[in-house]
Amino acid sequence: MRKVIVKSACAALAAHSGVAQAGFQLNIPAPATRIATENYDLHFVMMVIILVVFAGVFAVMLYSIYAHRKSVGHKAEHFHENATVEIIWNVIPLVVLIAMAWPATRTILNLRDASSPDITIKAAGPARSSGPATSSQRGNRAGTQGVTHRQARAAAPGVIK
Repeated sequence: MRKVIVKSACAALAAHSGVAQAGFQLNIPAPATRIATENYDLHFVMMVIILVVFAGVFAVMLYSIYAHRKSVGHKAEHFHENATVEIIWNVIPLVVLIAMAWPATRTILNLRDASSPDITIKAAGPARSSGPATSSQRGNRAGTQGVTHRQARAAAPGVIK
């Protein structure tokens, strides 16, 4: 009975996995502006640095586990109060962090430069008066400019509920 339940659960998960994969995308969408291109490149550089650090640490860890196991006859070393080792394992992460912070800071500072925008968006809300609201102004909420809810829903089906 248990095998039947497990097999049916696996079949159900396999059947629904196509639905879950429908919106799956491996990377960031293709950039359209200069700033988006810089963000895309920054993402790629950071991922490469992270993968290199992960692969290096994992390789050293696996080597240490395999080569220095007790069955080969090695005894554990005590590295406490060893200034050289402590300096090395503090300087290497510092260098990696600086290498990651440099392009990230440059990209963030470029986001603040609005001297030549790729696109300009102007947003305007309804005009406000200092006196009491008239009936035409009451229908002009949220920039609808006198359009009823039914008219707005018909103009944009699926957007306005």
